[in-house]
Amino acid sequence: MADQALFAYQAQLPDGSTIVRTGGADTAPTHQQLADYAANRGEVYLGPVAMSPNVQSGPPEEAAPPPAPTSPPAPAATVASPETFGERVYGTFAPARSLASQVPSMVGGFGGGALGGAAAGALGGPFAPITVPLGALAGAALGSGGLEYLQSKAEQEAGVPPSEQGTPGERAVRAGVRGLAGEGLAQGLTAGAQAVKAAAGPTLRAAESLAPTLTRELPPEATAATTKVGQLIRDPEALAAADLTPKGQQTVLSAWWNHYASQGADALGQAWDALGPQGQANLGGNNVDALGTLIKTIRPGELTASMRPTSLLKTAGLPAALWHHGMISQPTMYALGAGIEAARDLAPRALLYDTPLTWLAKLPQLSRVASPWAYPGAEAGGQLAATQLLPAYQP
Repeated sequence: MADQALFAYQAQLPDGSTIVRTGGADTAPTHQQLADYAANRGEVYLGPVAMSPNVQSGPPEEAAPPPAPTSPPAPAATVASPETFGERVYGTFAPARSLASQVPSMVGGFGGGALGGAAAGALGGPFAPITVPLGALAGAALGSGGLEYLQSKAEQEAGVPPSEQGTPGERAVRAGVRGLAGEGLAQGLTAGAQAVKAAAGPTLRAAESLAPTLTRELPPEATAATTKVGQLIRDPEALAAADLTPKGQQTVLSAWWNHYASQGADALGQAWDALGPQGQANLGGNNVDALGTLIKTIRPGELTASMRPTSLLKTAGLPAALWHHGMISQPTMYALGAGIEAARDLAPRALLYDTPLTWLAKLPQLSRVASPWAYPGAEAGGQLAATQLLPAYQP
């Protein structure tokens, strides 16, 4: 056995006692071979033992085991820290997924919001102004969450990687929250637009109806004092007593506006007041109310009174709030408030000029074209804003 590989191993006998067996082989046997050999003898292989001249063993064995390999210690299990509330909110509005994969839930939010609002309006009766927005919010959340659930189940059935982590129910809840936020943003923007429209709508409509006449180019002699039209626009009593044809009224209005608008808002307002009701009716014709609205918008406000600190704190709420929270100094608050008041008072004077007046006159038409797309666009923004502006969330 001098040329053989010597081995020794310990085995458990059927009666429970143990024994060390030794042997030699041309090649060292594996642990599995020794275990199989011991099992065939009715014994249990317990592992190798070190060779020693004093080892008491049974009969020699025919196979030799290699030294037992040393296994590295198993790494300690890493316990993930629980997700915080802020992380859950962040992950809801900024999911780590592609924009295309969110299209189904967005479509569900659009459709659900429209159907929910319509159903709530039909059932709400006199309370429709309250039930319609609530129904739209509920419908958007259910529609967005429902299609997200179906998408998640379809991904599981197809065996494709999921668009977002979580069970179908968890994904549906998060999508429902995004749909609710999108509908809420859309309703908020719509309410804001309606408030602006209510405040600026009369001026916009007046500009739309009058801009073609007021911005018409006239030859210099049209407003000269030597012409009949030039004399008429300078004499309020004569204009009030004049019997104008529709075409003549348009010519006189164009000449009157060009003459006084070039002198500034004060001169325009004083000339309008000097006409009196009859003169104003002759000058404005069918658009006399629109003309009065436009001139009222352009008239100078009480800028001096509005510059008082108490007035600034009352009307310029944003600068006051910034100062209150320590974000700007008190002098900056007054300067910013004065700038807001000045802009509010002076911006309408731009309507004395043809370019701003023509641009403003186009807004109502643009609004009518854009209105059908504004609501779904705002609703999409509610679901897209966080996804696009915030970095991807990784749980």
